[in-house]
Amino acid sequence: MNIARFSDRHHKATYLVVALLCVAGLYATTQLPSAIYPEVEFPRIIVVAEGVQLEPRNMITAVARPLEDGLSALQGVQIARVTTRAVRGSAQISIQFSPSTDMQLALQLTQKKVAQVQPELPAGITVDVQRLTPSVFPIISYNVTGAPPAVLRELATYTIRPRLARLDGVAQCRVEGGNVREIEVIIAPERLAANHLTISQIEDAISQTSTVTSVGRVSRDYQQYNVLATGEALSLDDVRGIVVATPSSTKNGKPEDNGADRAPIHVGDVAEVKYGAEDRTSMFTGDGVPAALVSVTRQIGGNTVDIADEVDQAIADLQPTLPHGAACAARCFRPRPRRRQSPNRWRPRCRRGSSD
Repeated sequence: MNIARFSDRHHKATYLVVALLCVAGLYATTQLPSAIYPEVEFPRIIVVAEGVQLEPRNMITAVARPLEDGLSALQGVQIARVTTRAVRGSAQISIQFSPSTDMQLALQLTQKKVAQVQPELPAGITVDVQRLTPSVFPIISYNVTGAPPAVLRELATYTIRPRLARLDGVAQCRVEGGNVREIEVIIAPERLAANHLTISQIEDAISQTSTVTSVGRVSRDYQQYNVLATGEALSLDDVRGIVVATPSSTKNGKPEDNGADRAPIHVGDVAEVKYGAEDRTSMFTGDGVPAALVSVTRQIGGNTVDIADEVDQAIADLQPTLPHGAACAARCFRPRPRRRQSPNRWRPRCRRGSSD
């Protein structure tokens, strides 16, 4: 069939189809999402394990190898290559799948396998599984400044991040920098030796005491209540008062060798207890002062410009609630204004092209 002859014979229908296509194209220019990077799907998944400060060699043997063994046995997907990189306190496993792999299914299978291997890993290890897509990169970041590092971290974690994480199109809101509060127990070796105790006894006493345990139930008025026994330490004095060794009876008329037959020994008797912060492995500053960094990533298919506008509005609403002197500003990264104007620049060209 001759297309030109058909178009000439049905010219009204041809004009109608062309007009509908032009209208659809003009409408699409106002609805297409804007993003910094193209929407590309890579057949690759990254597994990051971090937490304890183990040496790279120990991270490989204790963390990376069990994960590799489990991930290499994934069923229903074809794995092309598995590579591992380890540094102090962190290990990264990269899984390359075949190009035809359903990545959503591969992600679910990987998460399931990681959950099965997690109990075999050392205590304190956290594992994060992510698909490698352009959406994993932050689209906008803020510096939180104007307060002590510990306060900055808490503001970013408990005030700013929950507000931003609820916004439409936001996939994840990460917080970095600042100081994470903790209670430090600094043991005096001479006191420990004088009381015939070991560091493991101090550690076990603190970990076993700071727990909440269900010890029974009470039924009353057709309702059932749980009875909880708690030894949580809520202050420094509570930690100092934790008993490490208690008086015990003598055996065969002789006192026990570990010194537990004497007066109760508390944590405060053998250690200094004070407020402190976790060891920092990275440092963030804004305008030359300590800062906490809040980074926002978008969901797959999200509109970068719209999400950035929503984040800006949320930050403006939060600003009056921050402590005096604290500020969430100094944007480190955000879409450039010209990207916001790009649809407006395309429309005249589309109109010129349709008229030609």
